[in-house]
Amino acid sequence: MSLDEVTSSPAQAFRRLRNQRHSGVCTGWSYDKNGNELSAAGQLPRTGETYNDFNQLTALTSGGTTTQYTYAGTDSSDRLTAGSTRIDQGPEGISTTTDGATSTGFFHDPAGTASA
Repeated sequence: MSLDEVTSSPAQAFRRLRNQRHSGVCTGWSYDKNGNELSAAGQLPRTGETYNDFNQLTALTSGGTTTQYTYAGTDSSDRLTAGSTRIDQGPEGISTTTDGATSTGFFHDPAGTASA
């Protein structure tokens, strides 16, 4: 499959994708003044994306479900929660995720790629 057309607005400071046409179907994205995605169409449509003063994603709605996000610091590298899932960070990134009674551990290969 190939894209028929992809457009972005050169006037936008962040040069983000605005529209995509594939097999005659046009999908689009919207962004705030800081370049944060506010909504997206396509295979995984998202709406209701909100951000805090540090430009960290705090909420996202997809498939009728809204997920809230929390962070330990002022950047997005140390996420604490995604909905009901607790995220624990290790030196190389995510080390475990816990949702209810289920925990998943991750290891990182020498290149830093995480695997469960």
